[in-house]
Amino acid sequence: MKNIKKLLIFLLVCLLPFPACLGEGLQWRQDGSISLDQHVIQTQLQNVYEALAVNDGIFLAGYKIDKAGANYPCIAFVDKKLDEPHYWPQSIDPKQFFEFDHRVHLLNVEGKVFVFAKEAWQPAAFSLKPNSMVVHSSEFLVACRPAPLMMTDNELGCCYSPQKQWQVEVNWRSVKPAVCDGMLTVVDERGPKRLAHQIDMKSGKIVKSKQLTAPVEDACQAF
Repeated sequence: MKNIKKLLIFLLVCLLPFPACLGEGLQWRQDGSISLDQHVIQTQLQNVYEALAVNDGIFLAGYKIDKAGANYPCIAFVDKKLDEPHYWPQSIDPKQFFEFDHRVHLLNVEGKVFVFAKEAWQPAAFSLKPNSMVVHSSEFLVACRPAPLMMTDNELGCCYSPQKQWQVEVNWRSVKPAVCDGMLTVVDERGPKRLAHQIDMKSGKIVKSKQLTAPVEDACQAF
């Protein structure tokens, strides 16, 4: 299972645009390098696949090599002065950075959430479902979990809000849910028919559904 998770993260890395811009000329690359104008710093990370720009710098998630030559997941932070990076080794692969309640949070593949405070990652007061992705984190959270890749798995994909206490079962896989015109839009890929749903993020109610006659690459293209 761990190998499958690492393969999925590797595939995600391969789809990333390089370099990735994080605002005001700040850029990062898969090889762990960060540049600002003509200045470049090389971090100790490799296969960087996730990043979040904040006011004073960048958080990166990737892999670091230990003295024995083994890869392990690690988070790095580089400030806008491109000073020496700070590192936080991880035992579980990070999945996503997101900002919520005016603080930076980290979600890992197991659904555990950590908040950055006092130069460390502290366990948050809440957790999410494994393999979730956060699609909205303004006043409350909305997260979505894809349908399992294994067809023998009885679990369904879903979108949900821990704070608003709702959950909707939607079997999405290839098309990531997105917030489009203030509505959560999800493409349900259950069976041969594809149904697109617009979901009210406060109530979790499906307000509009539409059968798609052709595949879409972006959920916002569905309506």
